[in-house]
Amino acid sequence: MLRVIVFGALAALVLSLLLVIYFQETKFYVDIYANHATVIGLIITLVGFALTIWILLETRNQIQTEVTRYRSMVSRLLDDIRLHTFRDTCNQAYSCLEQARDAIRTGSGLRAVEKTADARSFVLRVLEFSELADSERTALRAIVEDLRDTISFIDQKAGATTVLKIPAKKLEPMNLLRDQLDQIRSRTFRNLTEFKDVT
Repeated sequence: MLRVIVFGALAALVLSLLLVIYFQETKFYVDIYANHATVIGLIITLVGFALTIWILLETRNQIQTEVTRYRSMVSRLLDDIRLHTFRDTCNQAYSCLEQARDAIRTGSGLRAVEKTADARSFVLRVLEFSELADSERTALRAIVEDLRDTISFIDQKAGATTVLKIPAKKLEPMNLLRDQLDQIRSRTFRNLTEFKDVT
C-alpha cells in the first residue's frame, strides 16, 4: 500500500514536470487557458498528501514496534517480580521452619508451635505460585497436611511438660519440608541468575 502511494506520487510529479516542459506538445491535453500554477499546486498537494500518508504509516509502525518492546520489558519485569516474591516466600517459610526447629531443641514449645504454624502458612502461599513443578506441589501439599498433626502434637506436649520430647516420626514432616524448600530455593536461585543473564 505504501509503495503504491509513493509510486503514484512520483508518477504524478513526473507527469506534471513533463506537462510544464512540453507544454506546446501537450496543449491538446491541457487547456491553453489553464492556470499552470493551479495544476502544479494540485500536483504538489498530491505529492504532499502521499508523503503525509507515508509518514503516518511509518510512525504507526514505529509506535507498534516500541509498544511491543515495552510490553516485552514489562512482562519480563513482572516475571522477575513474581520470581523474587516466590523466592522470598520460600525463604520466609524456611526461616520460620528453622526457628521452629531451634525452639524444639531449646524446649520452647509455644514458640515451636507458633513458628511451625507460620512456616505452614508460608508454604500455603508458596503453593499459589505457578513456578512450582507439579511434583513439588504434590509433595508440599502432603507435607502441609502432615504439619497440621505435628503442630497439634507439639501444642499438646508444650502444655503438658516443660521439656519437649518429640518423637522423630512427628518431626519427619519438618525434615521433609526443609529438604523440599532447599531444592526449591536452589532452583529458584538458578532461575534468577539465568533471568538476569538474559536481560
